[in-house]
Amino acid sequence: ILQRELYNILINEDAQQVLLTPDPSRYKFCAPNLPTNILIDYQTNDKSSSSSSFIIRGATIEKLIEHLTHHQLLHPRFVKSFLMTYKSYCTPLELLNLLIERYNPPVSGIDCKNVCNCSST
Repeated sequence: ILQRELYNILINEDAQQVLLTPDPSRYKFCAPNLPTNILIDYQTNDKSSSSSSFIIRGATIEKLIEHLTHHQLLHPRFVKSFLMTYKSYCTPLELLNLLIERYNPPVSGIDCKNVCNCSST
């Protein structure tokens, strides 16, 4: 129980952080979540709690990589499912190239109007 409370505190603190993000036209991992690129089912954990979790029902490979590597949205079950199924929709080389691209965002072109709160991702 204490571990879960600590985890929730850390998640809430991380959600308060503001990050500069590149323009989505230059960095495909910054695209907003839309029904055309990701389908998410939100579920409440229990009736007495206001916290919720989500299940990704379908997504583009870029959105799957974004959630796989997101610093706040790490879910071991999702990682396991992704690693078991990714070969059905991309090759290991394509996955490697997408991971390299994910961890090397463009630096130029970031300005103050592109500031976003990562809790909305």
